[in-house]
Amino acid sequence: LYIGLSLVGLFFKSVRKRCIFLLTCMLSSGLVLHIFKFLVGRSRPHKAPDHDPLLFDPLNFHHHWQSFPSVHSQTLFN
Repeated sequence: LYIGLSLVGLFFKSVRKRCIFLLTCMLSSGLVLHIFKFLVGRSRPHKAPDHDPLLFDPLNFHHHWQSFPSVHSQTLFN
């Protein structure tokens, strides 16, 4: 939603600088977030056999091992 609004805002000169700043923040923090998810490798709790929230497998590309931190928290802190 924020990225879409920022892309639309690029066409309006009055808010163009703010939109570029927001896009830069969202994209750069998203990149850092996905690298961090790959390095941490926390399992999604519902995918573990015993629902263990503290199960980790660092450097795993499968999406079941990339639940921490969430993209929702990244958006919140931007």
